[in-house]
Amino acid sequence: MSPCLLRFLWIPSHGVGTLEYGRMSEVSVTLCCDDRVARITLGVGEEGVGSDAGLECLGDCLAGLQRREPAVRALILTGSTPESFSLETSNREAGESSVSVAARMRQVATVFSALRRFPGATIAAVPGPLRGLALEMALNCDFRIATPALSVAFAPAREGRVPEGGASQLLPRLAGESVAKRLLMLGETLNGTRALETGIVDALVEAEALLPTATEWASRSLEMDPVALTASKQLIEHARTRPLETGFATERDWMNELAGSSRD
Repeated sequence: MSPCLLRFLWIPSHGVGTLEYGRMSEVSVTLCCDDRVARITLGVGEEGVGSDAGLECLGDCLAGLQRREPAVRALILTGSTPESFSLETSNREAGESSVSVAARMRQVATVFSALRRFPGATIAAVPGPLRGLALEMALNCDFRIATPALSVAFAPAREGRVPEGGASQLLPRLAGESVAKRLLMLGETLNGTRALETGIVDALVEAEALLPTATEWASRSLEMDPVALTASKQLIEHARTRPLETGFATERDWMNELAGSSRD
């Protein structure tokens, strides 16, 4: 039985609402909206967000947010405990069929694509260690804020796997090829200071300042014109894959579009 069968009616009161998407032994995902900032809180039991149940709940939560609260312009992902981003059980068994592997890959791609396509700023507020698919989820956010308890480790090759949520592509872009290889090929563990130096995280703050700092960053993004912010986000994303001249042309297209909308 899916742990996401329960659905709660979403009725924000004066811009504030809370919706719990899953609450069973495997995982819980809670969505809270305050004004134009949404916060998704991951809670875990025996398994982490990397489980099929966790992915389903997170995907439903992201989809529900876009349907119910289109005015939300910033998203914070955090955990209810320091372990919320470190448990990496994935419900996969040795010898599973290529069909089941392909189905899971589609699930991961759908959920993380929805996260990357969120039009506003996305911030991972990481309360503890980063491991497994939760690390890849954080890498798919625009910003990552962590506490001194942070450690980063990710070695799927040890289990005969490769990354499934984009780490092989995102880590080299954020931290450089050498750091990515040491994490993925040698199984190294980075402490918080090193993760900050390499760009895997954007800030380290004390635990009690984690959510206030993430909220402050989200609030700063609200000061930006929403269309210009979305355009800037897309341009930066496209810079990873497009030729320089194509990026310049796209930048000019956005500028013309924004200038046209300002005249309307």
